[in-house]
This record gives sequence, C-alpha cells and structure tokens, in this order.
Amino acid sequence: MLNVALRCRDRCSNACYKSAKLVQVPIHQKLGLIAGNGNFPLLLLDAARAQGTEVVVAAIREETSPLIEQRGATAVHWMSLAS
Repeated sequence: MLNVALRCRDRCSNACYKSAKLVQVPIHQKLGLIAGNGNFPLLLLDAARAQGTEVVVAAIREETSPLIEQRGATAVHWMSLAS
C-alpha cells in the first residue's frame, strides 16, 4: 500500500499533516499518474518510486511543475489543455 503524507493548513493556519492511502500496486505493474498542480503529484511519485513502483506520468503543461521530470518516473508525457 502506498502512503503519502501531505502538509496542509487548516482554517487556523496551524500546520497539520494528513495522509492519503492509495490502492496497492501489484509487483511488475506500472502506476499511471495524471499530474496537475501543487505538490501532491510530486509526493505521490516520490512515494511510489521509494516502494519500487514504476510510474508513467501524464503532465499538464499549464499546471504541472517541471520538477516532475527529475523525480525518477519511467516516462513523463507532457500535454496541453484545450483552449
């Protein structure tokens, strides 16, 4: 089971941590990640790679941080949103 810790802020501006539990990825299978904005795609990719899962990323050019390419994904495919 992949676990990702997310740092967030509540209404009182106190730092808190939440975790997202994701489905288990069987051995020798790839995880597909549609990456939007924020830190969540980076955290998810890091957690999956730390557990040996191959990750293929579909990154939204207008939203996703370019750092996604430096996080060890098997492949990163950039695409644009239709206007």
